[in-house]
Amino acid sequence: MRTYVNKTQIFLLCFTAFVLPLYIKATSISMVLLLILAFVTKENRKQIVLLFKDYKYYIFILPLIVAAFGLFIGNYYNERFQTIVIFSSLLFFPIIFKTFSINNFRRRLLWINTWFIIGLLTAFIICFFTSLSEYLHTEDTSVFFYTRLTHLIMLPNQLSIYVLWGIFILLFDLTNSKKQLVFFNSTIAKIIIVIVLVTFLFLMASKAAFLIFCLSIIAMFGIMIKSRTIPIWQSILLIIALLIPSYYLFNNTNIKARMIVAYNHIFKKEDIKYGSSESTVLRMAALNASIKLIKDNFFTGVGTGNVKKALISQYQKDEVPSNYKLQTNPHNQFIYSLTMNGIAGFLALIGIFIVMFVIAYKQKSDIIFIWGLITMLFFMSDDLLMLQVGIIFFTFFSSILLWGAYKKQDSIK
Repeated sequence: MRTYVNKTQIFLLCFTAFVLPLYIKATSISMVLLLILAFVTKENRKQIVLLFKDYKYYIFILPLIVAAFGLFIGNYYNERFQTIVIFSSLLFFPIIFKTFSINNFRRRLLWINTWFIIGLLTAFIICFFTSLSEYLHTEDTSVFFYTRLTHLIMLPNQLSIYVLWGIFILLFDLTNSKKQLVFFNSTIAKIIIVIVLVTFLFLMASKAAFLIFCLSIIAMFGIMIKSRTIPIWQSILLIIALLIPSYYLFNNTNIKARMIVAYNHIFKKEDIKYGSSESTVLRMAALNASIKLIKDNFFTGVGTGNVKKALISQYQKDEVPSNYKLQTNPHNQFIYSLTMNGIAGFLALIGIFIVMFVIAYKQKSDIIFIWGLITMLFFMSDDLLMLQVGIIFFTFFSSILLWGAYKKQDSIK
């Protein structure tokens, strides 16, 4: 019985990791099955009891608890229960991975990472060849960039975080700081896959992803050099190997032009027209509207599920037709949580990252630190927890890192 449960669990988790960057709705099926499996055996149920005694779990689900109280605030009710359903991933994935921590399937964590990388490569193949087919008919090179590249799967700013994490899984494996993969044993094969994923990242032309990629690379290699995880010469070679294709791609894709436009809007205040549909202008107008709502509802927020309607109302007052028409969100999870549930929602979100960084420090875990850094920076550029594609990805890998690893003190006697 136990062997059957273990094999079924690893299959469903590998399936989930594979479809994450391809078709997020498919994860709903595997998630339900995994949750059922978590309660099947006596050993699993003991692990769940241990989880309920873990302070980390309650900090992790705080955004859900605060959002539940936020149901009683505000006048807009259309999306409030949908928000709670989306937030439920915070509740369930820790349970799944806590029971997974006693799964004795060989190299179980490595299998999950491997199938996630295969999923990313499949997403790249689908996007590239779909764009190539369109290019052969239209001879329009713009089909290889931004939303036109990824339109079959998800928005580029959302898919970018998947690809970025895949790059770092490969980099951790390449540096031998901790083995992450089952297949792709050849170093050359891993380097080629890194170059493919970096190319994919730049073709998506997400401004936030580009900046986070640069900052996270600096942080990762800085930590490794300081801790002497790998020799300095090897770090330098890897940095050069990343910089050369990155520099070329920066200068030969849409990302450079988009970064220049964003820089001029933010720092030079060039041609800021709050009726424009340019993404940076839309986000700045959404940020201004959110700040006004926060000032009026600092302690309670506008209520769970009420942010979109409250923002639309504010856009009408501010006379920003493009934001009103497109129903633009703040594109910042911290601002969104503060707008929705007030200071409690903001602190609940901050609490998750405090736990991550404390655990990374105590366990001297570079990978948990980098994961926390990447997701925290992405939360500053998008409201990922409000989207199924964002919160499932976040809770899936956060739960792996916080609860998925086997610990002696959790063993069943």
